[in-house]
Amino acid sequence: DLAGPPHRIVGTTLPHITAPVEIAGVTASGAVAPGADRRFQPSVTLIGAANLTIRSSGVTIRGLAFRGFAGTGIQAVPQTGAPALTDVVIRENYVGVEPGQTTCGTGPSRTGGSSGILIRGVQNALVAYNVVGCNSTGILVAEGAVRSEVVANGVGVLDGADFGNVTVGIDVTNGTAGNAQSI
Repeated sequence: DLAGPPHRIVGTTLPHITAPVEIAGVTASGAVAPGADRRFQPSVTLIGAANLTIRSSGVTIRGLAFRGFAGTGIQAVPQTGAPALTDVVIRENYVGVEPGQTTCGTGPSRTGGSSGILIRGVQNALVAYNVVGCNSTGILVAEGAVRSEVVANGVGVLDGADFGNVTVGIDVTNGTAGNAQSI
């Protein structure tokens, strides 16, 4: 539990998440919980950090901001050869952008990475109420994703500001089944 005003953590290598856990930045002091209009103030912004990799079932990530990452902001993927992950929730995060940001920038100053959020080899994932922009692909639902939902995310725009993803906002690729999406 972090006390005090919102925190900015720069250039940190994040460990893989290998056990069920809830990381809830919106509950820390200084956080403002999201409303139906997707405006919220996370208590922790990770800048230039290595991606957050989820390798366990039963994980919830909410209320954080990620920008300036080199690869994927948040990815849920099982270890090679391991069974599919289940019940992963990624909600109420800023990915590729942060509160108060007004532009993506260009070239190396672009703030996102290759994909904002990646779901691969996950059953029953929920990706909801995130603000995702300034990445190559906003949200990618890839091989082995089954019965996953991508719902009510702010993809590429917030408060009229253009935070477009370079290639596509939401991409559901081959090898997925029974998934639902709604912007």
